[in-house]
Amino acid sequence: AWGLVWHPEGFAIAALGGQAGGKLGFWKPDSKDEFHLFDLGNSVRDLALHPDGIQLATPHHDGSCRISRMAPKAA
Repeated sequence: AWGLVWHPEGFAIAALGGQAGGKLGFWKPDSKDEFHLFDLGNSVRDLALHPDGIQLATPHHDGSCRISRMAPKAA
């Protein structure tokens, strides 16, 4: 993991880099497996959670910084 933040609602978010490209993984403290994995499509180097608990900033190896917005999964 290139970065890890604790969300106020009780789960961890990790920025995952490596050969597979960038991903955000979401874990609950009582589970070893992520409950959600989000593909960013480009190797990520860190992450920061906005105080609103919804937006995430991720810097990438290509020099860009992306803002992602968390929302419930569409039905």
